[in-house]
Amino acid sequence: MIPRPKQQHITLNPSFPIKSRSMYSKPDRDLFYCHWHPDIELIYVEEGMIDMRIDKQPYTLCKGDICMINANQIHHGITRDHVNSRVHLVVFSYDVLGQGMDSFVYKKYIAPLKRGTLLLPNILTSRQNKDATPTWIHACQDIVQQLLNCSDRHFIGRELLIQGYFFQFLSILYQHDLFNKGKRGKKKDLLRREIAILTYFKNHFTEDMSVPVIADLFGFNEDYFYRLFKNITGQTPIHYMHHLRIQYAKQLLETTDHSITEISSSVGFDSVSYFSKIFKKLADITPRAYRKRFYGENAL
Repeated sequence: MIPRPKQQHITLNPSFPIKSRSMYSKPDRDLFYCHWHPDIELIYVEEGMIDMRIDKQPYTLCKGDICMINANQIHHGITRDHVNSRVHLVVFSYDVLGQGMDSFVYKKYIAPLKRGTLLLPNILTSRQNKDATPTWIHACQDIVQQLLNCSDRHFIGRELLIQGYFFQFLSILYQHDLFNKGKRGKKKDLLRREIAILTYFKNHFTEDMSVPVIADLFGFNEDYFYRLFKNITGQTPIHYMHHLRIQYAKQLLETTDHSITEISSSVGFDSVSYFSKIFKKLADITPRAYRKRFYGENAL
């Protein structure tokens, strides 16, 4: 039996919800496809250049830049042409800072962020001042690097150290009045609609999906739906569906012994040759070669 897809984002331990990982990508590749999650994400660019799209707003990240993704912000990252990139992620919940609901510090500084009435700025860049990089930018870069160094290590006092780094980071943002106001009213309703559309794709991408049928399901004509979807994700509905299918296919190639024909069918492709073509286009490797990375020459 073919298993259902796993979550595409990092799963956090509720006892101390923080996790980090590093990613290396060749030029002009999806670093991560368009998605969202209820957790906060910090992205630090060590090398290269990345085009980010956050709630339909485009950004370009360069070496030393910090990107911050608030809860439920729809985001997508692509590496630039001709540039190899290395980035580091820290994903966390504000619960990592404790849940002292009655404390003065929590009420004044943490609760507005957790409620979404204040939002982290999406970008901190050393290019904000063409003459000189502000010292507080360097301080933020140092703090994020320290977080990366200790977030997935285990030692006595680790949790205290991580909390200390986060409080330093937030203190700098508060001192320089860098937070944004949370979304309200119509903007919040638009976000719910966008997440509902992406959730539908996430739950049904292995099925025979028809864009006209999906557009009608959400009460749109086909042309408007195409424009709306492209505006949300930066991709066409078909391109986004292919990304979901290939991500799931990678999971199956890594974790099952099902044949490539079976996997092709289970992720929603009618033709194994077309599946292989799309897989090669998006992953820069054939399905069989991808599996051999994990199982060697005995791969099916």
